[in-house]
Amino acid sequence: MRKIRTCKGSRMNTGSSACSIDWKKVKGAILAEHGVKLPADITGEKLLELCHADRPGRIYPIFPFLEYAKNGGEPQS
Repeated sequence: MRKIRTCKGSRMNTGSSACSIDWKKVKGAILAEHGVKLPADITGEKLLELCHADRPGRIYPIFPFLEYAKNGGEPQS
């Protein structure tokens, strides 16, 4: 897995990170139960296996993120 968070900073702000995130590059998210760690050499096959694993080792992928207009309407991807 490619590491995208490589910034160094010692600033501590509640609710935010010292690293800024380029949200245009975020495609989705993986939710996991507390204490579950993904291996550093993860593959697509391993992710698929973890999606169907028993709890607490299961992961929950969420993608794609969509943005809806304030007045409703069609999703913007």
